[in-house]
Amino acid sequence: MNADLAGMVVRECGRRWPRGATLPPGRMLRPMLVLESAMAVGGDPVRILPAAVGFECAHVGGLVHEEIIDRDAGAANAIVAGNALLFEWFRALSECVDRGVPPERVTEAMRIQASTGIDSCRGTELELTSTLHSGLDGYLRMARLKTAAPLSAACRVGAVLSGATPAQTNALAEFGDGFGLACQIREDLRTYERNAEAVERGNRADVRVRRLSLPVLLAYDGAGARDRARIERLLTTRSGSDRLLELVEIVRRTDACGTALRMAEQHAAHARTVLTALPPSGHRVRLAGMTSRLGATADYRVHVGEAGQPRSGYAGTTVSR
Repeated sequence: MNADLAGMVVRECGRRWPRGATLPPGRMLRPMLVLESAMAVGGDPVRILPAAVGFECAHVGGLVHEEIIDRDAGAANAIVAGNALLFEWFRALSECVDRGVPPERVTEAMRIQASTGIDSCRGTELELTSTLHSGLDGYLRMARLKTAAPLSAACRVGAVLSGATPAQTNALAEFGDGFGLACQIREDLRTYERNAEAVERGNRADVRVRRLSLPVLLAYDGAGARDRARIERLLTTRSGSDRLLELVEIVRRTDACGTALRMAEQHAAHARTVLTALPPSGHRVRLAGMTSRLGATADYRVHVGEAGQPRSGYAGTTVSR
């Protein structure tokens, strides 16, 4: 990761939210996609920085609301904080005009952000209502709306604000889509790749069992009648770590994880391929590198020291959240 760019985002987040709503920052995937996409087509990161920070604000705001869905804890304050961060997404974008970005580009970027926000909500709704009978097509539609659309939008906004050609913008959008699908699949795999002790310690075992994920869907498709019935029971009954362990056992035995991992690698490889439409640069290399690190579930967090200065580095957690 470009530590200088990451440091710019950290400082801008701190300036906007002195109470630390976004500090230390999240994994910074979305703002880095905006900036690297912009610079890959010759854009000025200083002009586009507000748009990048806005994506991080929107992402954190969405995570705040997701906590309410998952835990229903501190609902009132969480809703207010989440809403404020989501509105900041658009206010930050408007500041790009003050930094010299032509207004028509900002207008187009705002259209992208608004459509993406709606798509993301639809994806979350699909995630909450999906069943084993939704099938692979239903899962991919959910993943594309919930996870891939925001990453694709981050790349498109960076391109549009920088005056990229339509071909370059489309390539970056397709890159973000493939990268996002790979991220969602890797996120789904986390529960089933951990050892038994880690699964038992998970404080969201009940949620993870009842929400449909790709490994479970693949296991169900490849299982016999008895295991299918067990999977159906586990997904429809209030459950805990013991039943999560049972589901993990079925998923592993059917090699659903291996199939899902291959799917993630295919989407990541496609994302890297479409980047060849961009001119060669270190930024293009870094975008491609984001997909290659998925296998290690690395993230792009910037660690903040005691003096508030960013220290770049990777944390051993998932990239997609």
